[in-house]
Amino acid sequence: MASELDALWNEFAAETEDHLESLERLLSDPSATWPMSEIGVLFRYFHSLKGTFLAMGFGNVEAVAHRCEDILALVREGKAPLDPILAEALLRAVDRLKHMRDEVLATRQDARPATDILAELEKHSRVDAPPVTADTASDAQSAALGEDPEMLGIYCELLEQRLATTAQALSDSIPDRAGAAEACSELAYGAQMMGFESLSEHLDRLAELAAVDLPERALIVGLCGEIHEQAKIIEELTGHRSGAEVLAAALAQQLKTDYAAALDALAAAAGPDDPADAPGLLAAAEAVRTLASCQGFAQAERLLILLGEKIRGRGDSDPSNNAALPGLVHEAVAELRHAADTGTDIAAHQTDALASRWDTSLSGAQREAVPEPAAMTRLSRELLATLSSEQLTKLERAIADGQRAFELLLDLESHPEVAGDVLAWLSSAVQAITSHTAHRRGAGCFEFLVVSEHPLDWVRAQLAALDPEQVCLRGVKLLGEPSAQGGGAVAGEAPAAPLRTPLVRVSSEKVDDLMAEIGEMRSALAGFADILQYGALATAQREVRRHGARGTNEGIDWQDHRDAIDADLRHLRDLHSTLESAHRRIWSVGLQLRVIPVDGLFGRLSRAARDLSEKLGKEISVVVEGREVRIDKSMVDVLIDPLMHMVRNAVDHGIETPAAREVAGKSRRATLTIAASENGNRIEIVIADDGHGLDHSRIVAKAIHLGLISAANASRMNEEEISALIFRPGFSTAAAVTEISGRGVGLDVVETTLQRLGGTIEVRTAPGAGTKFILKLPISAALLRTLLVEVGGQVFALPERQVISVRELVASEIEQVTAQSFILHRGTAVPVRDLGGELGFQTGAAAPATTGYLVIVAAGARVIGLAVDRVLRFEDLFLKELHPVLATIPSVAGTSVLGDGRPVLVLDPAPLANPEMNGAGAPH
Repeated sequence: MASELDALWNEFAAETEDHLESLERLLSDPSATWPMSEIGVLFRYFHSLKGTFLAMGFGNVEAVAHRCEDILALVREGKAPLDPILAEALLRAVDRLKHMRDEVLATRQDARPATDILAELEKHSRVDAPPVTADTASDAQSAALGEDPEMLGIYCELLEQRLATTAQALSDSIPDRAGAAEACSELAYGAQMMGFESLSEHLDRLAELAAVDLPERALIVGLCGEIHEQAKIIEELTGHRSGAEVLAAALAQQLKTDYAAALDALAAAAGPDDPADAPGLLAAAEAVRTLASCQGFAQAERLLILLGEKIRGRGDSDPSNNAALPGLVHEAVAELRHAADTGTDIAAHQTDALASRWDTSLSGAQREAVPEPAAMTRLSRELLATLSSEQLTKLERAIADGQRAFELLLDLESHPEVAGDVLAWLSSAVQAITSHTAHRRGAGCFEFLVVSEHPLDWVRAQLAALDPEQVCLRGVKLLGEPSAQGGGAVAGEAPAAPLRTPLVRVSSEKVDDLMAEIGEMRSALAGFADILQYGALATAQREVRRHGARGTNEGIDWQDHRDAIDADLRHLRDLHSTLESAHRRIWSVGLQLRVIPVDGLFGRLSRAARDLSEKLGKEISVVVEGREVRIDKSMVDVLIDPLMHMVRNAVDHGIETPAAREVAGKSRRATLTIAASENGNRIEIVIADDGHGLDHSRIVAKAIHLGLISAANASRMNEEEISALIFRPGFSTAAAVTEISGRGVGLDVVETTLQRLGGTIEVRTAPGAGTKFILKLPISAALLRTLLVEVGGQVFALPERQVISVRELVASEIEQVTAQSFILHRGTAVPVRDLGGELGFQTGAAAPATTGYLVIVAAGARVIGLAVDRVLRFEDLFLKELHPVLATIPSVAGTSVLGDGRPVLVLDPAPLANPEMNGAGAPH
């Protein structure tokens, strides 16, 4: 029980977090204009929050969401504008709802009343609107939550999780019955909120009986049967699993003895030879039917309904036929007992066979047509029970003539004018067999059984023309054909309301576990590839070819061996190719579980920019582009703080005051752009302002003052290198330290974070025109394409995106300038570093080796050449979490495992290009 409650709380936490984050994102839209479609979305989010908090019994939190919903209702009706002032008020309400939600999750009790925010929201509402308080929160039920697709989904999930527990009301254990009473009360409250009045009443009554010391078992069984039927109806109407199946399974465990005893009673009521009295036999059959219904035995229930009809009609039949009834009842009991012994329902064809024999024995003549098993199986219990012998015959004949049977669920009270047109169509275009009143969602509906020669699409089209808004039509079901949808969905049924796409919530830890397993598969595939290329079989193949080429047969048929080896290797390579493709598909699917739109991240950034600009007295418009671009959620969590630094720096440092902008001939209102775009498996995030741009002279002066560069070096630096100085630790040009700027913390964190994630940052600036920061990142930091190199007998990996070219190292091409080695690459002098020496694998060598290979790499804003012993191959590596010791080494960006099981370090070339950054030691 505890785990089920925890699951409910987890679902509550996840749902409310999603809604609140979406509200913050939408209301933080800096354009300050909201189309009617977005206003509708805002309204639905607040409506869902209201219903969720109310269903959980948190009236104080619900009151805030309810007031926001009322305000947006006015906006939707055109009675109030959604301007920036109102948006800010709603944002403050969202902030308060977040705090109240946190309080609820921490205490599992209602939060303290938010009288201040309610008073503020009241100013934006109607003058005559009554204030919403916790005392009047229950009035929110006036709008039925059952009409909200999201709330329907939540309640159906609750039924699926908790409904089986109600079967414990039949247990002899007092604690079990107490648990059942608790589950019934909880579900009854939710049913009342959803407008399922009948279900709520039955659950409340079952809770009362479960709390009694010696409850009347028959009453409990009857209630469980009604609850099971109502759960099935909810499933039919919503398309969501709603606990009917799990409840039936739980009841089957509790009712085995009851079912067997009821079958014995039915057999005894029938008597061995003489027909028993009709009322007693009918009551016995009804008792068995109720128990069959509780256990989900649809065919047994159908058989017993047909039996009840024959018992009721026996007085009108020939007396000679009455003598046959007991024998047929005993035959039916025998079939039901046999199925009950195995805990299963009887088969549909058995029901059809028995029904056919009943017709033959009791009427003395074979029916013209036996109802098609599939059609009769799909009939609802209520409709089947209302069929008279004449109506059943009419249905059988229509089906035998090739017509199709349909069940229609109609609301004939809400819109009488539409209902009149539909009823006229029923009497003229199709043949009605029967109808009965059905209770659906707390409202009275009518269920019709009709037949027609036309297919389902024609019936749907006809009804759509008569009722385009579906104010009358609640469902249409074609009988006699299996569902094409599977999973219990009803073929051809029109949904009662547009339902959201079902979501499966998976914890980030489970997704990480999945991706780790995919990483292990990647390592295994790499090992497979190594064996194919370097293993004993590949070596044997080369040897066979060598001997065959030399003609040294020595009595051995080398050609046959070579053909066999070639065939095996070819099959292995094909298998490897298939596994490689499958791995990439699995990786792509797994990655989709990890990536999320940057929309939420950008919403937080834009709001922070607007709040800070108001505080600093600056006027800005925030332009957000590329909200739909997706990125690994783990990267979003890491990037939020660095990106917040950049936005705050842009507002504080980059953008001028309105007065200064006017003096410079600019608009008083500045523009801050936050954009994202996707290019293959990488994304770009741009943060740009139209402020005064970077002041290179101030940057150089500050860098010299801080001792970061010398005056001589400064004179040789280009603009790109000067701009890169702002990323040095401790650098800031702020004249004074404030709570916003001047502490020398920020942009160095941005560059370090990007390097850890396998990304880069580029700065473009122009005096008086503004500054643009371009961040380039992989969509996911987990899988990395690398170049494997060997140094000192050890294998290392370099990120492919930073590899510019690979060339053979020629001693004559290396030039020495003041103890520094250079090589000319594409007309530019490139510093050459011995990778082994940088990593501590070689000692005593001041200059790079003059043999081997040179890998030209981009290291931040610089380009360097790394001398290595061997260049192996390109390979995809699945990065694993760095050991804390390795994480302290700047030149180590990650770690992975090769296919042969050897660990490999992924290197970051940037610290290797700047020796002063690599002072933390080298990996040994």
